[in-house]
Amino acid sequence: MTSGSSASLRFFELGDVTLQSGAILREGRVAYAAFGTLNSARDNAVLFPTFYTGTHADNAPLIGPERALDPRRWFVVIPNLIGNGVSSSSSNHAPKPGVEFPKVTLFDNAQFQRRLLEEVWGIERLALAFGWSMGAQQAYHFAALFPERVSGLLAVCGSARTSAHNRARSARSAVMRSPRCTSSTRAAARP
Repeated sequence: MTSGSSASLRFFELGDVTLQSGAILREGRVAYAAFGTLNSARDNAVLFPTFYTGTHADNAPLIGPERALDPRRWFVVIPNLIGNGVSSSSSNHAPKPGVEFPKVTLFDNAQFQRRLLEEVWGIERLALAFGWSMGAQQAYHFAALFPERVSGLLAVCGSARTSAHNRARSARSAVMRSPRCTSSTRAAARP
């Protein structure tokens, strides 16, 4: 893994997974970047999941020498949220592209993150689960689902549950980021 403030994007293949809803995500994959070096005790790992519409590149500025997450001390793993356009998403998922993409929850994401940490590096306990906004929600979920696997939790500007207001903002943000959206007030074509 890299020790600087940049890391190459990698993919963790989930295979076919049953989601919290009971639906199957076929050939799922989690995109991730890792910074620093995992020590021999495997006790310096930090989970830093992405926020809604964010990617590993958006989280990277907090990582670097003399920064909050110094890769000389910490092994930082940034998993991209399922549905963010980098990990399996309705826009890039070959088995079921578009509207047929199954509903994936933060519970599901936490389960996939646990598998990533365990199966790729053998990490059984995190020094820290950290995130902001929807990344904070994932950190909360990870700590709640696997309390024996988390030494510390730092959830910044996040809630354990998404409010109705945030759901509306998230839907608006998704529409505004669509290539079919031509202005801040209307879409050029029906989605």
